Amino acid sequence: MSNPKSLLSILLGLALLGPGCGPSANTDKQSEETAVQRIALPVQVMRAESGNISEVIEVQARLQSTRNRDLVILSPGLVAELPVSEGEVVEQGQLLLQLDPLPADTDALIQAEQQLARAERALHRLQALQERVQGAVASADIEQAEDAVSDARLALEQARRNQQNRRLIAPFAGVISGVDAVLGQRLESGRLFAHLQEIGSFTIPVRIPETLIPRLSLDLRVQVSPIGSAAQEGRIISLPSAIDRSSGSGIMQVRIENAPDDWRPGAFAVLRIRNRELEAPVVVPRMAIQYSRNRAFVWELHADTLEASEGEAMEATAEAPSHWLVRRSWVSLGQGDEDQVSITEGLQVGAIIVRDGTSGLRDNVPVLPQGLEDLSPAAKEAEEASAEGEVESQGQRRGQGGRPGGGGRGGAQ
Repeated sequence: MSNPKSLLSILLGLALLGPGCGPSANTDKQSEETAVQRIALPVQVMRAESGNISEVIEVQARLQSTRNRDLVILSPGLVAELPVSEGEVVEQGQLLLQLDPLPADTDALIQAEQQLARAERALHRLQALQERVQGAVASADIEQAEDAVSDARLALEQARRNQQNRRLIAPFAGVISGVDAVLGQRLESGRLFAHLQEIGSFTIPVRIPETLIPRLSLDLRVQVSPIGSAAQEGRIISLPSAIDRSSGSGIMQVRIENAPDDWRPGAFAVLRIRNRELEAPVVVPRMAIQYSRNRAFVWELHADTLEASEGEAMEATAEAPSHWLVRRSWVSLGQGDEDQVSITEGLQVGAIIVRDGTSGLRDNVPVLPQGLEDLSPAAKEAEEASAEGEVESQGQRRGQGGRPGGGGRGGAQ
């Protein structure tokens, strides 16, 4: 099997052939570095560090309004105005339905007012006569007149309520559904007109496994993300008080106040609960993790000095390696959240890995790392140690005769 570095050296040698080549070693070295830079792939790099992983519990549920109201007809009448339709969002105090009184009730309010006036006049006459002539009016007659006045007042109040009840107003802002009325239709008392669901506040029932309950607590923050809508943070307001034997789960409730305007009752949502912070020895972004045949790996950077002559190897110090290579580091993954994941095996703290720009990478491919200058001094020391180790290793190999094909380019020079 061909050695990858030997192949790389041959490619670089071909890239350097041409009419511009000269005998100068310095010129060859500069041309070589220029060729490496020409074929090197730009990548964003970072240092693997220890950190914390947020334990995230993810469940699914449907949005449910905190307040729901069945809008019922309280007074019979004929539909005169119907300014709302199915699924419309309404504001608090908005007119939903206007009824006209039935023909038999058209003059009910006027008649009730007139009846009260007659009853009051009759009572006043009896009281005046009793004052002028003591004993002229029986006490029972006065009591009966007083009862008539009370009955007339109750009838007038009922007529006024019936008139008000024929005008249906939204008690709170929400979305209206199940509208069952058309213009001109006669609606009787007690009939369901529509259903109103609040849209500013949601209380979501969530079924969770019994095993998760000990890891949760009241007021724990929950991120709620409906499909196609902005996420909003809520809190746990109740934990399961009973467990269903067949499913081994219970109902938890999550409250969200001041929900976005585009949230709708019944919409499917994903709930993410950040339970606790877990310490991890090595943490990397999820975007840095790659897979091959269901195995996870990261691209790790290694400083290299190519297949240079002994003098060139001395010049290519750890502080300024001639170029960088990437190699796969197979890793075992631990717990993670939506942004990062822990590494349990295969990667050490301080290792330089490719964070972004992994497309087209292969083992021992030269890269042009971007972001090295932003790494901490500890990371730079790790880079220097890696480059020095490569220089020493290549020096030992040359002292033993070199690798197969390793001295070809040096002999040509």
